[in-house]
Amino acid sequence: MNKITLYKRKSNHYKLLSLLSMIYVTIMLISIVMSYKLTHIGSFSMSPSSIVIPFWFVLGDIIAEVYGYKVARIVVWSALICEAIFIFSIYGLIQLPSPDQGFWHNQESFNAVFGKFPKVFVGSFTGIFLGSFINVYAITKWKILLRGKYFWLRSMGACAIGETVFTLVNRVL
Repeated sequence: MNKITLYKRKSNHYKLLSLLSMIYVTIMLISIVMSYKLTHIGSFSMSPSSIVIPFWFVLGDIIAEVYGYKVARIVVWSALICEAIFIFSIYGLIQLPSPDQGFWHNQESFNAVFGKFPKVFVGSFTGIFLGSFINVYAITKWKILLRGKYFWLRSMGACAIGETVFTLVNRVL
């Protein structure tokens, strides 16, 4: 096999990794922004973050399954860096002075919603770190133990463990 064929084969293997990684970060940021919003579905009150977080963990499982543990770890670390940049940029930008000319009346709303982001960062960073790495580790180890079979069963188990750790850490912090 010559170098050109090897390069083409390798680049095709990673064809969707950028898109999957961007969707992973997007879902993570959606869950952070929506963490203080409450919604009422049926007789339950909950955060809309609870709706998108399972997709985030399943996407982490897919990345680990297709691209391997090492790549999944890089995606999680990259997402954590993106989260830090996002949260502290938003927090810093809302601290900029607002116009005092009487036509801007929304600064308090921005402060109420986005001013809590540094607190959210502590819980979410720790929860993401522990939950995502446990999720990726579990799905990868179970892939070896089960010889690559039963992806959906492995994914549900790994997601349940990862999401439980994520939720417990966020409740404590």
